[in-house]
Formats: sequence, C-alpha cells, structure tokens
Amino acid sequence: MFTTPGSRDGRLRSRISVRSRTTTHTSNTALFDAATEITGFRQTWHVRRPGVATWNFKCEVMHRNLVTGVIAYSGRGYYRYGATPAAAAAGSLVGPDVAVGGGNIYDITDHYGNAVFNNSFAVVPGYYQFSVWMLSDTTTPHTSGTCAEISIGGPSNPYNAFTCTVIEGAVYG
Repeated sequence: MFTTPGSRDGRLRSRISVRSRTTTHTSNTALFDAATEITGFRQTWHVRRPGVATWNFKCEVMHRNLVTGVIAYSGRGYYRYGATPAAAAAGSLVGPDVAVGGGNIYDITDHYGNAVFNNSFAVVPGYYQFSVWMLSDTTTPHTSGTCAEISIGGPSNPYNAFTCTVIEGAVYG
C-alpha cells in the first residue's frame, strides 16, 4: 500500500493498493469456430474499493495443418461481476471495449500467430471473474476445431499468459 502525506498540510492524501496475478494455459487446445472459454486463464478477484483493472494477454496460436488456406483466430477478454463469488460466477459476461486481439495465419508455412490484447477499465467493490474466450475459423470446408490450436511449445511457455492487475484507489480516465 502506498500513502502520500496527509491532507492537513494542504497536500493530497491517497491510498492505493496494487495486486497482480498471472495465469497460464499449459495444454495444446483446439480452437473452435464458436468462442469457448480457455479455462486455464480464468481468475477470480475480490475488489474491496473502487479502482482500475488492467489486462495484458498474449497467446500463441498454431495452424494445425488439417485444412488448407487462411485461418483467422481471436481472443476476447470478459468478466462476470457479483456481490459474492457465486453471484459473479453466475453473472452475465461483460466484454470491456478493446479487450480483443487476433489475426490471420495465411497458410501452413506461416504456421504461428499471436492473439494479444491490453486493456484497462474501472472496477467497483465486489467479486469479479476474469476470463479469456477464443475461436478460430476459415473459409475452407472443415470440421469445427480443426483449424488452429493454442500452442504451448513446452511445459512452461511464457507466451501464453493472462496478467490481471487491480489498482484499488486509482481513478480510471
């Protein structure tokens, strides 16, 4: 916790609490043509005071070589909110502006792509469940799930990470 000098002598007084957590996804996972949650990235937070949440997400995506042609992929950040953990888990998905990233893998020789997004938004006291949903698709005839997958590239790939930071006491804007 950071505290500036008190307001008695005319200076600003503020209390800011900063917490950060990173989750990683550690298994190759097929991406379907309908968005599905990538559960390895899910985080649950208890926010005690109004503040700001920031998200930094990067995930390596790989062409599966089961179809030919261009593959499109994307990742999208969402949150659910509630007064209790159970209410947050049952809440509606909210997608903050600009919490989306994706691209195209042009063919099997291109092979890899990265879904990346960075975002910040205001939070109020309560419980939050932060999550990432991803999909892939192509214009080539295919069976859902055969286009692309999350590539782990090893047991501890640092490229597949979702970092959330909550700064309580900060003002968004």
